[in-house]
Formats: sequence, structure tokens, C-alpha cells
Amino acid sequence: MKYDERTIIFVGTLLLALLWLGFLTHQSPEFAGSLSGGVFAIAGSALMLVSSSYSVFKRMPALRNILSVKKSMRRSLQVHIFMGLAGAFLILIHTGHKFQSTLGILLTTTMLLVVFSGLVGRYFRGFFADDIQERRNHLEALRTEFKLRTEQMSDSSAILFSAENANPVKPPDLLVLVESIAELEYSLNAELHLRKVFARCLYIHIVLSALFYLLLGLHIWAALVFGLRWFQ
Repeated sequence: MKYDERTIIFVGTLLLALLWLGFLTHQSPEFAGSLSGGVFAIAGSALMLVSSSYSVFKRMPALRNILSVKKSMRRSLQVHIFMGLAGAFLILIHTGHKFQSTLGILLTTTMLLVVFSGLVGRYFRGFFADDIQERRNHLEALRTEFKLRTEQMSDSSAILFSAENANPVKPPDLLVLVESIAELEYSLNAELHLRKVFARCLYIHIVLSALFYLLLGLHIWAALVFGLRWFQ
């Protein structure tokens, strides 16, 4: 059975949110510093780091040429998303829902924001891109129809004039067509503005990612400085 990519990502994101909310009913203060917790931390961090390589490939021309084929870029983006989600799952499991230290809370919060901002920027922006293209095609068809009708009316002298002035009175069907074009233009402009808003999520995603890896480095440094319990 073939599953839609967006459905899988939506379910994965929902499960990630539920896993994070587990701290309301569960806490394991010792798990994060245990050997098992350390394995989850290392595996999750490794997945997040490998996932970030997509951004490096995408923004460096020399490396981007390797993935110049459209299918390769799309597949790399899918791997980027799935590995990021999987890494976030493992890191949350590593915490054992022990959100006590400032660094740990900041790291967990930043990680979740990285995941959610990336998904919002990717899928909502893509949804609007498809919808906008459909509306543009529809608008172009309406404009073409309006142009043809006005030309036909002009050629056949079908424009009616009132007795009091020389202003043309358009037939009802032509007025409906004009109203449809105006409404479609308004909704299209609104969606273009909304798409720009969602596009900013990708920039926020990049900034948050840089902050996440900085905090992750500090977290690893603190763990090494203060010692790893399973070596004691």
C-alpha cells in the first residue's frame, strides 16, 4: 500500500508533539545520563547532523550540481525531512522528559521549533504554490474569455446605449464575468502575500537550525566536562 508523503509527515509530527507532551505524565530523571539514554542521544544527534547536509548541498553551487537532477533534489529533501524527524524522536526519548536544566530546555525547544518551522515552510508553502498556479490559470482563462466577448460585441455592434447618456451598459453575463475576475484577482493577491509569510518560515528554520547546533555543541561539551555516568 502506497502512503502519501504528506500524510506520513503529518502523522510523524503529531506523534512527535505527543511524545513531547508526555512530560505531563512521565519523568525519568536518571535515563538521560544512562548508557541507554546516551545511545539515543548519540543516534539522534547523528541523524540531525546528517540531515543538515541537505542544506549544505543545496546552497553550495559546487555541491548542488551533484544533485542537479530534480528527482535527486526531491529525494534528498525527503531524506532530510525523515532523518530530521527520526533524530528529533530519538533526542526526545533521550531526555526522559527531564526538562530541568536551562540548557536542556533551550535545546529541546529549539529542536522542536526547527522541526515545525521546516515542515510549515515546506508543505504549507508548497500547498499555496500549487493552488496559486491553478488560480493563475483560471484567471488567465477568464481574461481570455472576457477579451473575446468584448471583441465580439464590438464587431457586432451589440453594445447598448441608454437614452440619457452614452455610457455602454454591459449584459448581465459580462458583468458576472468581470466580478469573477475581480474576486479571483483579490484572492490571488491575498494568497501570494500569505505565501511570502510562509516562505519566511524557511529562513527562520535556517536560523533556528544554526542555534540548535550551537546549543547541541554546548550540551555535548557540558556532558564531557561533568562526566558520563556510565563510565564511572
